[in-house]
Amino acid sequence: MTRIQIYHEPDGELLAEGPLGLFGITSFEGNYYISKGCLKTEGFRTNWIPGFCVYKFFYIWLDFLDRDGGRDRMLGWRYFLPNPIFFFIFLRVAVPQHATSISVHRLD
Repeated sequence: MTRIQIYHEPDGELLAEGPLGLFGITSFEGNYYISKGCLKTEGFRTNWIPGFCVYKFFYIWLDFLDRDGGRDRMLGWRYFLPNPIFFFIFLRVAVPQHATSISVHRLD
């Protein structure tokens, strides 16, 4: 089973670690959707800016506050009212797979 670690590159903080898959960290459409058990930081803060996807529905943007007080604006998001077809994204923190401030390590 493949496990991955996701780091915030500017400060090296571990954001998430867990198995790649439906019950851990789900890779979907170029993003990682992180289950609560795999989230290893408390740095994500809701900034209350809403968003809408025509087929996944409503989400809220998240800023990331690192340990040194830096803020990475809109690094992630969380679907609070998703399309029921995409149940696996409900209330998970999501980050883009190819963000410049994200580093992903695969542990095979």
